[in-house]
Amino acid sequence: MTGKNNATSLRRIMHVDIAWAAVINIAMTFGFLDYLEEQKNEIEVLESIYSDELKILATEPYHRFSVKVEAEENTPNPCAVEIEFTYTPNYPDELPSYNLQNSEDTKDFELDSKELNKLRSGISSIAQESLGMVMIFTILSTVKEELTQILMDRADAKRKEIDAIKQAELEQERQKFVGTKVTKESFLAWREKFDKEMEEMKRAQSGGNKDEAKKKSSSAGGSKLTGRELFEHDKTLVASDNAYFKEGDVSVDVSLFEKEVDSDDDDDDDDSQSDS
Repeated sequence: MTGKNNATSLRRIMHVDIAWAAVINIAMTFGFLDYLEEQKNEIEVLESIYSDELKILATEPYHRFSVKVEAEENTPNPCAVEIEFTYTPNYPDELPSYNLQNSEDTKDFELDSKELNKLRSGISSIAQESLGMVMIFTILSTVKEELTQILMDRADAKRKEIDAIKQAELEQERQKFVGTKVTKESFLAWREKFDKEMEEMKRAQSGGNKDEAKKKSSSAGGSKLTGRELFEHDKTLVASDNAYFKEGDVSVDVSLFEKEVDSDDDDDDDDSQSDS
């Protein structure tokens, strides 16, 4: 029973479609629906709006024309695209054919393939929505808006890129004035290393002074260095003597110096008597 009902419904739909097709044919025959006339009227309107941008490329069998679309005024790095339209027999009840490409007048700021495909997608969407009505003006307006937005987005991306480069340069410059952060642990480690280096330096310097003194002693024929020479060649002796004085452990026998003085005086007397 259900199959019979479905078959009946299908026949009714087919009859309706056939009836509508007959009505359309009758309307076109008597001039109530003339696609060519409607296309011609649209062309006249477009020529009045886009007098400088529209070029008629052919009129037979159907109109073929191109329109240059530019972005809005004051758009950074403006560019333009060119769309070539060709009417189809049943336009506007069917879509016109079209081809979108960069305009030859703006080669310095051409759209890339991704941006062009975005515009083509927008044309396809608005054309489907406008099916049954003349749509060229609507398509051109949509392309103008989307082209402007693409260029604005491009300029914004470029500006962000420049800002990022400047920020990186400033950060790099700032790092030149930023030292290593000092903590208690890092300071103690540095102090320990520094003390070891200073100790090694003192030992090396002390050893060098002693070696130099020995060389000088041997070059003098083995003669013993005086106290002054020892102090000149080994500065650590000064520090050693100072340490003893500070500790108070050094005692001096003054009588030794008195005997030495007396001996010197006797020698002077003997020398004077011999001269006389």
